Amino acid sequence: MPLYRYKCTQCKEEFIGLVSLANDDKIKCKKCGSFRLEKLLPRFISGRTKEGAVIGENSCSTCQASSCVSCGR
Repeated sequence: MPLYRYKCTQCKEEFIGLVSLANDDKIKCKKCGSFRLEKLLPRFISGRTKEGAVIGENSCSTCQASSCVSCGR
């Protein structure tokens, strides 16, 4: 079962739920009990480029590039 981030449209509480697609409509807010929820996008996407650099992380301490390919290291 996948993890999803939710935000309650009633009390604005955000939480993570382990939910099967069959039970997605039965999830309720852990704070107020409302079923009025908005499914949120993940906060970050992680992965590797074809060069092997990690996406979303600075690869070098000397630059702010997202991969070492750009600075030659």
